[in-house]
Amino acid sequence: MPSRKYTRVTEGASSTKQPMVSEARVRSYARERGRKRAPQVALGIATVKRRLKKPVKRTKRGIAWALEIAGIGEGRADLSENAPRWLRRMDLVKAEMKTVRFPRTAQEGFRQCAELSDTARRWFRQSIGADHPGASEEKIEKERRLLLARFSAAEARRIAKWKKELDRYFRG
Repeated sequence: MPSRKYTRVTEGASSTKQPMVSEARVRSYARERGRKRAPQVALGIATVKRRLKKPVKRTKRGIAWALEIAGIGEGRADLSENAPRWLRRMDLVKAEMKTVRFPRTAQEGFRQCAELSDTARRWFRQSIGADHPGASEEKIEKERRLLLARFSAAEARRIAKWKKELDRYFRG
């Protein structure tokens, strides 16, 4: 921080000729003057060779800690095998994604979702009608509601079972 120098004003001196406060010189913030103060980004080949001749001393505890972080201490030595299957086969995923046309706007996406749900509902009604030939529209609608209620109950049972499994495997 620049220091301020205050001068004493004598009774005979006037303040119009000389300012009351003398400020320190202004420094530019753009670049450092000396290269010694600047951080070293690139190293010379000789410097790298010198540093590689003297490896860092590590303790067994430090090595075990580093291996634990990397996940090598236990399990597979090759970390690429720990990657999910879809990530290992990214080229296939990329090829599949190129064939899909994603909606450009939210409205277009909402419209596509409504069309797909309407198509699924129509196919569902047609499959019920095929299983019950000669049934009226009311009976088909009643069967559709019963099936949806059974699907909903099965989903609730699956979620409850998953919560128990989650507690068992991941929290305890």
